[in-house]
Amino acid sequence: MKRCEQQLLEALSCFLHGKKSGNSIKGNSVNFKENTAEDWRALYYLSNIHGVFPMVFEVIYPDASAVLPPDETAFAKQTSMRCVCQQAVKSEAFAGIYRRINEAGLKVILVKGAVCRSLYPKPDFRMSGDEDLYVEPDSFEKVHLLFQAAGLKTDDSTGQDNVITYVSGTTGLKIELHKSLFPMDSAAYGKLNNAFRDVFSHAVRFSFSGVPVWTMAPEDHMMYLIYHAFKHFLHSGFGIRQVCDIALYAEAYHTEIDWKRLFDSMKSFQADVFAVNLFEIARKYLDFALPYLQPYFDTYSADISPDDLLKDILSGGIYGKSSEERQHSSLFTINAVSGKSKAEAGKAAGLAVLFPGVDVLRGRYQYLNRRPYLLPVAWGQRIFRYLKTNSSVSAKESVDIGSRRVRLLTKYKIL
Repeated sequence: MKRCEQQLLEALSCFLHGKKSGNSIKGNSVNFKENTAEDWRALYYLSNIHGVFPMVFEVIYPDASAVLPPDETAFAKQTSMRCVCQQAVKSEAFAGIYRRINEAGLKVILVKGAVCRSLYPKPDFRMSGDEDLYVEPDSFEKVHLLFQAAGLKTDDSTGQDNVITYVSGTTGLKIELHKSLFPMDSAAYGKLNNAFRDVFSHAVRFSFSGVPVWTMAPEDHMMYLIYHAFKHFLHSGFGIRQVCDIALYAEAYHTEIDWKRLFDSMKSFQADVFAVNLFEIARKYLDFALPYLQPYFDTYSADISPDDLLKDILSGGIYGKSSEERQHSSLFTINAVSGKSKAEAGKAAGLAVLFPGVDVLRGRYQYLNRRPYLLPVAWGQRIFRYLKTNSSVSAKESVDIGSRRVRLLTKYKIL
């Protein structure tokens, strides 16, 4: 493990548990005081691509400021404060939007986001790119009109049929309104929706900024956090922040979760080995005790090998977006999980890396949302852009990353 990776985990563990630096990871602590300026810059970069910069900076500020030039320290401090303030503004804006939902008598379920942030020692230090809401089909149009009346604008750049994105031009708040929790037509993970058929009847109230908010019952929510990470793992990956969310949620709600039922569900979707290794990362590297999961650590002892998963998480950044090669590699993993043979998956993914489908490109080339038949035009523009900018995006590197990640899917018994 790289020094900056080990220190990222150290700093996060300190933040999550209210400890001082140098006193968190069992037997693996790296002394921050020995860091050079380049060590600090590497840690800053890594924490930024994982979306945890304010949490890390809060821990390492005293040590980093003693080494880095004053202008760098000032910039880092301003960046952290700006992130926290922006999150506070968006949190308050979301509370206002949900207040309107309550006034309209609508039952809309909040998932992840604000619920996870509430578990952190300083909630607004945990940044959220958006807030996710799940709505029943009968209420969708009413919620859509409510959002429009509140001044939110739709953004169709995601190109996902099951999600509509709304954005506030004044506060920066982004809301993703889900018609289903996972794309229904996905051969790789559309079936995960079957685990959430009863979430509206099981929903519970949660207070956010003094506003009563509907959210999933703890067992459903725990399952969703794991399956959401699982979905992204099948694509190009996910970052360490999701591991923190899952560990904090388990710690807060473990007495309200039927862990046997949860693991039985995950086993039916071949996500159980993946999940137990996620929890082992939280236990081994983020200092969570997790005694209520000991029976599962024992049961899966032969399958617990978290270091390769951790390496993939740390190299991927938020949702595996650390590089374009990494994002393109998802074509290998999705083809593999969708039921193709290894040879078929490799051939299909190799072609798809060079000539991606509409779903891959519609976010960059938004005209594909309305005119998917212009896909060949998008291919041409994409190739021209790479040539013009001397892009380092490499099909070979995408293939190498994809092949390695397919081996991870096999290791964790997803394939």
